[in-house]
Amino acid sequence: MFRSSAIQQQPSIGLKANKAPQTAHHLDGVVQEVAGAFSFWQRPFPHPTASKLSVNSAATIRTGISPPYLITAVFLIILVSLTGCERVVTGSEKAMVLAFSEATTDNLLAGLTTNDYTQFSRDFDDELQAKLPSADFTTLTQDVDITLGSYLSRSVTQVTKADEFYVVAYQARFDQTEAVTITVAFHDTIHSIATLTIDSAEMSWSAFQNR
Repeated sequence: MFRSSAIQQQPSIGLKANKAPQTAHHLDGVVQEVAGAFSFWQRPFPHPTASKLSVNSAATIRTGISPPYLITAVFLIILVSLTGCERVVTGSEKAMVLAFSEATTDNLLAGLTTNDYTQFSRDFDDELQAKLPSADFTTLTQDVDITLGSYLSRSVTQVTKADEFYVVAYQARFDQTEAVTITVAFHDTIHSIATLTIDSAEMSWSAFQNR
């Protein structure tokens, strides 16, 4: 299981545009780029002389950018995450997505809060069920409890379409931190969950990371 203490052990790679995801594992990289772009704003910045921008192998933003370049850097990150077949969803299409995604995400987070794996994984597709078994879920809940605390609330920050997936990004509040990005990807037809990530300054977790 990936823990916050392991974040710095991951190798860095340069920013580059990814092709549209062909599998849930590839989709996970896109999901984390979107999550990183949103959580970027909550990250503490070091001394203004630091100017190195890197993205780790899980595509989670770890940065030290001087303030004059902040807006440009965020724009580039978002631009990269929206290349290929990915686009922002708005209007009636967004409302359609939220009509099914919100109840599913409610159930997901309720299962996370009560440590109920059956409830948490109810809407997973087969690949995610296999990738995130009950034993790993127990470790995840322990990490969340220790690092973030109890889940309190969330709001939708953006909905995107990536190939055959809808990706919903949330800004979530926990009782130990108020800046947590939760990103959930849904199949566009059957609406099951293909992957999810939890990202904050305190911990970064992905369902499809190497464990």
